[in-house]
Amino acid sequence: MLVIGGAGFAAIVAADAPNTPTANPSTLEVSITDGAGTANATYAVNKSSGTINITNGSLTNQVVASIDPATESGKAIQFAVDNATETNDTVRVGSGIYNGSIDITTAGVTLESANSAETILNVTDSGSEPVADIEASNVTVAGFTIERVDGDAYSQAIAVRATDNVTLYNNTLSQSGGTAPTQGVLITDNSGDQANNTNTNITDIESKGFSHGVAVSTQDQNSGGIDNATVTASTLESNTIGVKISDFPDTNESINVNINDNEIVDNGDGIRVLNTSAGPNGTDPKGVAELNNVIVTNNNLSTNSRFGINNSGIGDKINATRNWWGAADGPG
Repeated sequence: MLVIGGAGFAAIVAADAPNTPTANPSTLEVSITDGAGTANATYAVNKSSGTINITNGSLTNQVVASIDPATESGKAIQFAVDNATETNDTVRVGSGIYNGSIDITTAGVTLESANSAETILNVTDSGSEPVADIEASNVTVAGFTIERVDGDAYSQAIAVRATDNVTLYNNTLSQSGGTAPTQGVLITDNSGDQANNTNTNITDIESKGFSHGVAVSTQDQNSGGIDNATVTASTLESNTIGVKISDFPDTNESINVNINDNEIVDNGDGIRVLNTSAGPNGTDPKGVAELNNVIVTNNNLSTNSRFGINNSGIGDKINATRNWWGAADGPG
């Protein structure tokens, strides 16, 4: 269903919006496409008028919302994500800075940058909302620079809730200011569209400057835990913890994660599994993380100031083979 603003917008036309939908959106343009080069609709941010405008098969430069361009330009992405369909399931985002949190509740949508070096998703405020909050299954987010600025404790660049088959690929995550702990990616089992988190795949991301570069945390007593999460071919650097694994409210749910072929360097701990003792930067889990086949292989775990792996969890031991610890004879 197409979402259109109030009737008072009907006669307003934005001069800088495209005349036809485009699969190659320009600056501050967002298009819904079929993934094969055909665009269904394009939303454009008009900074001068403070509006978002749609062009599709029946409307040209039609205003759908009034916004504050300094803080709400990300609503162009939100409109496109909300109106994606099974046929037109790919949202392509043009270059520029898009401000404001994006909630992804449409199953099967792919959100991708048309120019990753110049497409920035940003939230700058004191709240705890993530820049991208994924609550639907079969979602892909690829090719963005994502910035979380001045967030409250437990704010994230990306949060992946209780979903199935979510892929995060080729994203660069950073944070500044705010209140610790902060998280680059949170993989958890609360909220979302199902009872647990399965098959979250993180590939080729860069996560720097957070309390937790990636946080894997069970948070729902009634869920099925976290199964088959993967972190691979990524750089987790200059965080307090590269990968943090925890049971936040004492759920007694298990965690299964594979951490392979990454650069996990220059953190405090490369990988840390928490128990009920307070962790760094205010991390204070109420339960002990219960590990179920956690595999850590072929990673660079050198140059972390405390430990390459610091395991205070229960359940299975961590299978940590073929990693580089900074010395040929292993950690120590």
